[in-house]
Amino acid sequence: MFGQYPYQVTGIKIDVPAKVRGGKDLVADIKIKNSAGKAGFHVFHIEVLPPEGEARWFMKRNVAAPEGSVKFTFRMAENDPIGKWTLRITDIMTGTTEIKSFLLYY
Repeated sequence: MFGQYPYQVTGIKIDVPAKVRGGKDLVADIKIKNSAGKAGFHVFHIEVLPPEGEARWFMKRNVAAPEGSVKFTFRMAENDPIGKWTLRITDIMTGTTEIKSFLLYY
């Protein structure tokens, strides 16, 4: 895939709560950080990784981000393992990746 943006992507800003209760929604605000101007259309590859760190196919999404931002919602199961989970987000066009962690509890 090829493309060109009129700005440089300098990172991805992820706002995620420090704790999420099992059986409830993980809600994250995701936004492209860019060098200048308004961000254009991006697509994020989002992975929700459990404490053991192994990616599960059903915990991956490609999400459209008009104007470089999106509110991502993912329901955590009531039987997911408690502990430190990881949210890994990659901008598909540039390969820029950011990681944030949160604690899953009951």
